[in-house]
Formats: sequence, C-alpha cells, structure tokens
Amino acid sequence: MIRKFRGGAILLAVGVAVGATGVTPAAAERGPDPSAKRGFRLFARAAGALTVNNVSCEVDAFGDICGDLQGITSGGFWPKGTANGYIWNSGLQMAGIIGPDGGPWAGDTVGAWIFDATGLQFSSAVVELVYDSNDPDDLDNWPAAARVPCNQPATESCGDPLFGPDATGDLYHPVLQGRPAASQGDVWFVTWEGDPARTNGRPHPMGVVVETRGMGWTFPKGNEDIVYFVNTFYNVTALDDQACGGCYAATRPAMREILLEQATQFHALNNAAYGVTLPAGGYTIEPFYVAFGADMDVVFAGDDFASVNLPFAMGDTYDRTFERPPSWTFDPAIFSDPFFAGSGLVGVKYLSGPTGRGEIQLYSNTLNAGGGQGFADPLGSPQLYRYLSGQVSTLAGDIPCNTGDPAVTRVCYVNNQFGFDMRFFQSSAPLTLPPGGFGSVVVAYVFAPPVAGICTPPCDIFPGDVTVVSDPTRAGDPAQVPDQQKLAGYIGWSDVNGNNVVEQEEFEVVPGSLLGKALVAQAVFDAGFLLPFAPETPQFFLIPGDNQVTVMWRPSLTEQDGDPYYQLTNSATVGGVVNPLYDPNFRQFDVEGYRIYRGRQSSANELTLLQQFDYAGTVIRDFGGQVDPSPICAPELGIVTDCPAPYDPAEFQPGVPRTANVAVPLNQGNRTLAQVRFGERTPLADGTALVVVADTAILGSPGRCAPSACPPLSDNGVPFFYVDEGVINNFRYFYAVTAFDYNSWQSGPSSLESARITKAVVPTKPATNYTTGAEPGPTAMYGRGVQLDPSIPLPTIDPVTGTFSGPMPPADGWDIQIAEFISTVMPSQGTFRARLDSVRLGNAWGAPDPNIYYWTGLVNPPVVFTMSTEQPFLDDPGQEFLSLTYPAAVTDPSLTARYGGSGDYFIQGQTSMTQPGIYLTNGTGRASSLAFSDGSANEDLWAGSLYDGTRWFSGATESFANP
Repeated sequence: MIRKFRGGAILLAVGVAVGATGVTPAAAERGPDPSAKRGFRLFARAAGALTVNNVSCEVDAFGDICGDLQGITSGGFWPKGTANGYIWNSGLQMAGIIGPDGGPWAGDTVGAWIFDATGLQFSSAVVELVYDSNDPDDLDNWPAAARVPCNQPATESCGDPLFGPDATGDLYHPVLQGRPAASQGDVWFVTWEGDPARTNGRPHPMGVVVETRGMGWTFPKGNEDIVYFVNTFYNVTALDDQACGGCYAATRPAMREILLEQATQFHALNNAAYGVTLPAGGYTIEPFYVAFGADMDVVFAGDDFASVNLPFAMGDTYDRTFERPPSWTFDPAIFSDPFFAGSGLVGVKYLSGPTGRGEIQLYSNTLNAGGGQGFADPLGSPQLYRYLSGQVSTLAGDIPCNTGDPAVTRVCYVNNQFGFDMRFFQSSAPLTLPPGGFGSVVVAYVFAPPVAGICTPPCDIFPGDVTVVSDPTRAGDPAQVPDQQKLAGYIGWSDVNGNNVVEQEEFEVVPGSLLGKALVAQAVFDAGFLLPFAPETPQFFLIPGDNQVTVMWRPSLTEQDGDPYYQLTNSATVGGVVNPLYDPNFRQFDVEGYRIYRGRQSSANELTLLQQFDYAGTVIRDFGGQVDPSPICAPELGIVTDCPAPYDPAEFQPGVPRTANVAVPLNQGNRTLAQVRFGERTPLADGTALVVVADTAILGSPGRCAPSACPPLSDNGVPFFYVDEGVINNFRYFYAVTAFDYNSWQSGPSSLESARITKAVVPTKPATNYTTGAEPGPTAMYGRGVQLDPSIPLPTIDPVTGTFSGPMPPADGWDIQIAEFISTVMPSQGTFRARLDSVRLGNAWGAPDPNIYYWTGLVNPPVVFTMSTEQPFLDDPGQEFLSLTYPAAVTDPSLTARYGGSGDYFIQGQTSMTQPGIYLTNGTGRASSLAFSDGSANEDLWAGSLYDGTRWFSGATESFANP
C-alpha cells in the first residue's frame, strides 16, 4: 500500500507569505527549564525522612539517622505507619591520629561523635540541608553536588563536568551516575565536625566533612524492608587546592566547591580558637576509623539484647522475649509462615568499607548503665579511638572484653546476662585520609520478622557465643549455633569454595529473614544499586488549534534500550555464585504504553488523565505459575495439579535456571491480570495453594492516575499523537506525556510510570491568513508491481461451460491511512507504503490459533507488524480489524520546532481490514442457506466464497498517495 502527501509550490508560497506578513501559527508556550536554578529555597530544612518503602527513618542534617527529631520517642519505625518502634537513634563516630604533617596538632588522638549515646559529646554541625528527591520543591532545586557522582566518560546524564569525574561514582552503576537520585527516593545532606564550638570530649576538631545519601526501594522482595546510607568522609584540612598541590582534584567540582568553603572556615575558626597556625597544605589522618553506633530500643529497651554475625558484617538488636506488644501492628504479608507475629530484629550491615567489601574491625555492646556498670559508652577521644581501633585496654581504664582477644575475635563485649538499654557500635577497617582525600562507608539498615519454630513467645533468647558463626570448625553445626542466629534466619553453612574461611554467601538462610534480607542488600549494592527503572519520560510537543490541542510524542528511549535491570535478573548464577535476583519472568523490553495528562496548573498532582494507549498483543512469559495464578498450580510448593506449563518443582532451586514457561497475554479483557511472588502463597490441607498477597497494579495505584486509578489495558495501539478537543481558546493548559511499563512483580512493582514533566500551551484560533502546508493525497493498490483496480465488477459464470467471464477483482477489504493528518507539521510531500508479506492460516474461529497477517511498513528502517484475526460469526456482514499503528512518515523538523519539538517525529500510519463471517469464507456449503442482516439475497453468494458487499482478500498490496 502506498499513500502520498504533498504541498509543493503552494506550501512554498504560503511560507513566503507567512514570513512577509509576520503571521505564524499559535506557538506552544514552553514549560520551566528543569535544569534551571531557582535560587533561594523557601522551605529549606535541616530534617527529613526516608519513607519510600516499609521503613520510616527520620534523618537530619546533623547526621542523626532514624532518630526522633523531637527527642521523645523512636525515630525508626517498621512497618511504616505503625507504632512499631525499633530505633531510638543512630549515626556515625570517627577517630584517628593526626600525622607528623599536622603542625601544632601532630600526633594528637582526635575523635568526633555524630552519634553519641551519652548525649554529651555531639560534634556535628550542618553544612548542606536535607534534600528529598520525592519532594517536588527539593527536586526542582536539586544541587549539582547532590547528583549521583560520575566516574565514567561523559554521557547524557554525566555530561556536566560538575558531576565528575569522582571515584565515589564507582559505588553506583553507570546507568545511575549523573542522575539526581539513585533510588525510588533519595535523601542527601552534608555535615561536618570542624566547628571548635563543638569539642566536648576532644581536644579539637579533626577537619572532616561527611556527605550522606540515603536510599530506599519497594522492590525486589525483601528490599522493601531495607534502607541504605552511603557516607563519604572528606579531609578538608588543606586550605585550598593551591596550598596542597591540587589535592582536591579527585573530587567532582560541585562537591569541591563545598569542601573548599569548609576548608576556609576550618582554618579561620580553629586558628582563632586555639591560637595556632595550622598547615595551609593540611595534614594526614592515619589511621582513620569510622563506626556506626546505634541505640535501637526494640519494644522495651530494658529487655533488649544485641548480637553480631561477623561474616555478614552485621550487628543487630532484638527484644529477648519476641512477644507481640498489644500496641504493635503485624502485617500478615510480613509475619506469616515461616515467621511468627512477634517483635522482629533490626540490623546494621556493612556493605562496603573504605578499603573494600564491608567488614567489621571491632564490634561491641555498650550499656546505658550509669555509674560505670557494664561496658560503657566511650568518653573522650582517646577511649573512642581505642574502641574503634580494637585496642581496648584495662590499663587505660577500659572495662575488659568478655569474648577473648578482640584482635582475634574482632568482638569485645557481648551482654549475655541481663536485659538492658542496649547499644552497639561496629567500626570499619582503617583508612589513610590525606589532605583533600576521601573514603566511603556503605551500610544497610535491615528489618525482619523472627523465624518460627525456634521458640514460643515469651521467649528468653540471649546472643550466646557470637564467634561460632565465624569459626569454620563450628559454623556448620546447628547444634552449636545460638538460637538467636536461627531466629535471624540461619539454616546451615558449608565451605563451598574450600578456603576454610566463613563467608556470607556460603550460608543457607531463610528467605525474608534478617540474614536473607542482608544477602539481598549485598546483591543490590554489588549491582551498583541498579534496580528496575520506570521508563524514560518521552519527548513531546504541543500544537495549539481552534479549541483543541494536538499532542505529539516520541517513543520512550526505554523502548530502544530496554530496562537495564534485566542484566541482573536473566542469569541464575553470577560467577558461579547463586544470583538472589534471578527472575526469568522479568521483561527486558517492558514499555506497555503511554498516558496523556492535562491540567490548569503545572503541578504533576493536579493533572487529570485524558487517555491511555497500550500496545496490542503483548505478553509476559511465566516460568513459575506466578502470573494469573491458580490455586492448583504453585510449583515452588510442589502443587502442580493443573499447570499451564510443565513446571518442575525440582527446578525451583537456587542457582538452577528455569526453562518451562507459558506466554500470558497482558490484556485479560474484563479480568484483571494478577501476579504473586514466591513466598507469598501457602499450601492448604486440601492440596491447593492460598495466595497471601497478589498484585493487580496494572489497574494502577491511587494517586498515579486520575481520578483514582489507571485504566485496564485495552490493546488500543499507540498512535503517538492525541487531539484534545476538551479545551477552550485563550486559556493556558499544562500537558504531560508519560510512558508506563509492565513487568514481573517478583523483582519490583508490576507497573512503573515515568515522571510527569509538564509543558504549557494556549489554544487559539489560527489567523485568517494562515494556510497549512499539506493535505492528504490519493491512494493506490499494487500486486506484483502492477497497480490494481478494485472497482472492476465481479465476473459471471457461463451456465454451459462453467467458466468465469473475466478475472476476479482485487480485494477491497483493505484500507491504509495516516492515523491523523497533522498538516501543521507535515513535510511538503512524501509517500508511505505497507506490504503484505505472508499469511499464516490458523483456526478461522480465532483463539487459540488465529489467522495472522504479516506486514512490513516500508519506512526507514522498515517496521514489521502483524494482524491477528478472529472472524465474525454466522451472518454478520463484516468486522473491521485495525493493525498496530506504525511509523509511516516523518515530520518536518523546522515545523515541529515552532511548537517546541526538536528533531523528527513520526506520523503514524494505520492499516485495517474488513472481513466477512466464517460461513462466507470457510464454512463450505453454508452460505446459500443464510440471509444477511442487511437484507442481501442468498443468490448473490458463492457458497464458501465471496460476498459482493465486503469482498474477501486476494492478498494483493495496497497503496496510498497525497497531493
């Protein structure tokens, strides 16, 4: 099929007239530039919260993590929205020795408390306030320094030199670098300890700035109960780059600006306060130790105990009774089998240290004992340094460790005797911090329910011998492993790689437990925090008209590039190790459609959904009975009574690829397509499976679409344009075009939507002397290169010889057209064609094996599409089937530029066909017995052949043209 359009000299004449008279089409107004700085931040604040997933964790720019900003109650709650308090407060501690280049401070032992359990030695002050990527005002004013650091060649997101190069970018996958946020909801702030007014317990400040990024996700399974913190420590003792020979050069310029300002303050304030002249070139802090300290307060602080698993580099706290407090809420989706509804555990896990993978230099409980009872919180820089370095000394007045030599066990004191208001700290491996140098520590806060079957509440669980799980001679013996570790998810250990070292990946753990989630956290970090993405926001522009607005958009770049997270899910093992993120259901190319929004204000929450378009015929491949689940098919539970594919329960083992699958259409008609995650259905006594939690998010979640939820899928195709006729001239309107996807719920939300970026337009009646540049032209149909004439009459049959009087006419049931002839942006002339390549004959009745027509849109590059038919029944004279729309012509860039569009946009072509009922084409011998509902006589028919009103197809190609 060919269709032409042209404007020729008329368009050129109009163009000259337009230029001469100064009359132009009504131009679309531009929205605000999202990259522009808006200056003063009216609602700047020193506090915020991570609330993107099940965890509610308050933070402030002084460095308090999960601390109540009022100082009255807990600051870390889980699940979010409940009164289940787990953390009173937590944060960083630092200690080190100033090197011989320290001038008047050379050799000093110094420390700093961003978290101080005593409440007497806080050292921190605010440098940069808390920014929250889920706050529209914050995101509009997002500092360049707060973007994810770049340490890769310049790309679209890393093209600004302010973002890099910076070695801290190596912590993040390249896909994330340069973006404002790395997660579904980042918080970012900067603090320091360089103010001499904050020196209780220490001789003077150290000269360290701390940058903190908090992150959270609602997926994959288990990750919804974890929040992450990346802390980077900068030595700002060098006055400026010139004084230290460019020592700040390795820091990205946007952050360097902040550091140099703090360096100037550090010298000015401390030289004046102490009457010294610090070296302009700065000094080295070596060794430099960092610790996370925490005061958890789970349920009743007086019943708390704290433990550690050194191979996992994670300390944790729990209430020893594991009872169910009356005021607490227990979500059955979290606290069901294999767990019980009792108070859970909260842990802090090192994912990465300053010198490599996370490990603990020293772990220890401290007690809020008062009067010196028990192992107390450190007082003063020297004691803080001894604690963090592991050099606890009774000669210096420290209470002795009770777990052996801390240099060997890496554990000092563990309370195994009585419940107490328990704290713990865990320090990282040492780092050398030269002037202008930096290092990072990454931790995960992990919340989990207790594993059932270990004890019956009220329990009485003590930490026991915490060194067992790090000892290769004992870690594999469940009889020697403390019950606390089993409640945290321990099943067993074996020396998989034979190196006689206990490593976290070698443990068998309960999925969803504290240890199970810790492995998820490690996998997320090891993948550079790369998790499933919402589609990239499509580019679009607006054409104002007379009481109407035309919206044109491009395909999201995600349609071409796919979801980067697919790289992490498509293999059951990585480097010979079980991949906990393996998900064969995950779709690489998951963009399902687009949504058009309109509002009278630019705020994304003020927009109303006008139209949803989704691709036809899309499917998700199900490898585990998780999509459209049935109670008699749950392979992971051994229930395979009636599965749509031969799932083998034996294959559902970690590290073993799954191959048997079935393609499930995404459009289920009037039914909602559901998914279930592994671990969220349970076997019943009658041999069926009960789904505990199911997902139907393709219908949307309240707040994403207006008025309350996103529409179900309809397979209506994506035209890449929309004409809105519900507007009034001379009023300003804001529009947004978003892309949405559909994917496996095992790995994340089943449907994610791109950001709503608005553009403004004022519809206006065009000027009377404005002429559009193109108009539709004629069409033509060809077969074997010869133009065909579908108007020739049907032949007659000679009653004597039985021969036809002439050739059959070509099919007239095809049609091809421009989906919408948007003349204001059409080029002066052009042609588009569609070619019928072949037909796969299936079942005339349609599903499950319909007839399929294979087409190629002859554009550059060619576009292949198909039409699946289900013929109408009995005497229905015909039914029209529309193809997937496809790119057929390219807009004129100079014309789209008038409306804010950059580059080329495709005009969509559309092919359709009309076909008679089954008894007219495939039901041989039946046609003569039927009469049509439109009154046509039986004698007009050939039995099982053609009907003059809607002739069946000859398989020829059709074409269109446009003068």
